[in-house]
Amino acid sequence: MNQSLLLRVRIVGSLLCLLSAVPALAETIEGFVEFHGLVPPQERLRRESDKFCAKKPALDPSVRVNANRLKDVWVRITKGAPEQLGGPERAVSIKQTECMYEPHVAAIQAGNRVIIENADPVLHNVHAYAGATTLFNRAMPGPGVITIDGSTAQATSRWNGVVRWKCDVHGWMTGFVGVSRNPYFAVSSDNGEFKIENVPPGKYSIAAWHEKFGEKAVEVSVEPGQTARVVFYYGQKLSESGTH
Repeated sequence: MNQSLLLRVRIVGSLLCLLSAVPALAETIEGFVEFHGLVPPQERLRRESDKFCAKKPALDPSVRVNANRLKDVWVRITKGAPEQLGGPERAVSIKQTECMYEPHVAAIQAGNRVIIENADPVLHNVHAYAGATTLFNRAMPGPGVITIDGSTAQATSRWNGVVRWKCDVHGWMTGFVGVSRNPYFAVSSDNGEFKIENVPPGKYSIAAWHEKFGEKAVEVSVEPGQTARVVFYYGQKLSESGTH
């Protein structure tokens, strides 16, 4: 092989290596959840039935608004992205601590691992529901951990939508996990913000869910090299959401 041809082969090989190292275009959908109108007060929970739980006052976590921004809203792509199961290498941890579930709202991709810990020195049970159907009911008599993944009888790969946790021993203890059938989801933070990363360019339906205020949806276009911005609105006389 002459030197000129050898040089061309090396150049083409180098270009192929560079191209294979360049990731596919992936952008970000970000935004926030606004709440307008009278904010429901956070009521103090009645926890006197258990001496340990009663040691520390606690407020109902279902509606938390900070500067007109709503926390604990599950946001995800519902249309436009192919179904894709996750794996157990990604996990979300749910802790029963001071007789509450933390975080109150979490999110996973179907197939991810869920780790549930009892950090309290009292009996809790994790009663998980999909709608009115019981998925599992596990007692946790004191500190310990249970893990749910593909190696267990109740695999998260079969879950979809909202799964609600409940402790039958302490009726005020509830929590939620939003289960997506693709990797594009988030939960709004203390300041109501959310970010969904690594989204390929395209047109999508985005939905937001809140345990008290229900679900809203909006269409969004993700353009190459641009961040798509979405605002969801909850509250009095506000039913529309929008993109920016």
